[in-house]
Amino acid sequence: AKYASITLDTEYVAQLDSITRQIREWKNSVVTSERKVEDGLKKMSSVYGTGSADASLAISSMQELLSNGDIDRYYTLCEHIDANMHTAMLRVSQIDTDLKEFHKTKGDLIRQCVIQGKQMYEGLLQLSGNSKVKVQEKRRQMLKFDIPDAVDENIANAAITAEIDKGTEEIVAKMSEESFAESEVRRIAARTVGSKRLLRKYIGAENIVLKAYKIDRNPDNSGYRTWEQTQVNNSGAEKFVVYFAVILALMAYTRDGYDDLGGKNNRSVLILDNPFGPISSKHVLEPMFEISRNYDVQMICLSDISKSDIVSCFDLVIRAVVKQFALSSKEQLTHEGNESIEHGFYRSEQMNIFDQSKG
Repeated sequence: AKYASITLDTEYVAQLDSITRQIREWKNSVVTSERKVEDGLKKMSSVYGTGSADASLAISSMQELLSNGDIDRYYTLCEHIDANMHTAMLRVSQIDTDLKEFHKTKGDLIRQCVIQGKQMYEGLLQLSGNSKVKVQEKRRQMLKFDIPDAVDENIANAAITAEIDKGTEEIVAKMSEESFAESEVRRIAARTVGSKRLLRKYIGAENIVLKAYKIDRNPDNSGYRTWEQTQVNNSGAEKFVVYFAVILALMAYTRDGYDDLGGKNNRSVLILDNPFGPISSKHVLEPMFEISRNYDVQMICLSDISKSDIVSCFDLVIRAVVKQFALSSKEQLTHEGNESIEHGFYRSEQMNIFDQSKG
């Protein structure tokens, strides 16, 4: 019996030592886990605590749960983490949806920008192509743009995409500043998708050279000049013809597509006040009227010049005369030797701008 009792006591002591050792290991494990949780919360706070108000609030509330000494704090913390994880997953899902919508919108923006760049490019081709007129017995383009004859759509798309990405990065960097002006952000956006920038990216060239045909009295001296050379080397009459060609080309381009007949019956009237001061020589008069016919533009020119070279360019010449009515401020605009127009009246009034009594 004594031997059995000693044996039981020895087994009890051994079991007690085992349980004690196991409890100690559990305590150490709990302490280690507590430290891991605390370290994890500290790390989360340093990484995410300043990036989002929601994340900062969630982390601070978890840290508060650990410090209150409640015996069920870890159980409560687990529930709190589960709730935060659910909220976070919902937020991630929303962000994912927003990102998909953003990429779709970005894709639409890129496509629209490529279309705009293409329209500008084709517009320049149309401008130069429609400027062909008969000059010195040959049909020539009055205007030429130094642009490629064809554009690779894939290269143009990549170039415009890169430009939009660059502009987006600039805007994000600007908006991340503590104080930024909304006008500056709008300026960057307008510059990024502006017509000039899109055209340059579409054709892959930063500079577009415009050349105009110089009409010289001597055909051997005629030829294309850059816009800068035109301003320096052309005479007044030659520059007038170039400007005239540019204006009519722009008029034709802007009105194209707005006519009821799809541009097939686009006719205009251009009223010029004595344009024959700088231009009276035949070698520039004929191209000027040829340009007018090319764009279906009727010219009505007011002038007191009766030179035959100029008058012979018009199908109809009307000599207008202003007659004063007796004892009246009214005048009558009439004509001599032509019954193709009706009488017009206008009131002629003069005001003394130095008369302070009238306010």
